[in-house]
Amino acid sequence: MKKILIIGSGAMGAAFSIPLIENNHKVTLSEPYNLKLLKKLSFKKKFHPALKINLPKKLVIQKFSPDILSFKWDLIAIAVSSIGIDSISECLKKL
Repeated sequence: MKKILIIGSGAMGAAFSIPLIENNHKVTLSEPYNLKLLKKLSFKKKFHPALKINLPKKLVIQKFSPDILSFKWDLIAIAVSSIGIDSISECLKKL
């Protein structure tokens, strides 16, 4: 089992989490700037409005902060729009 962080909980990041969890990986989905989406995903059913599905119960969802990058991850996947990639890359540079 690998510990995987996905930064960006839009359709791409959320969809990527599903096969990872089905293959018994521990996945954390973090959202850097869409607080409305983060709030919707934090409910018990974890309904994703763009995908129109409930995300797996084992999926950990949390707001992104640079501190999350200091944890030991086996893989960090960045699934943000091109607008957000600069801010994420700045956080990664500081590691």
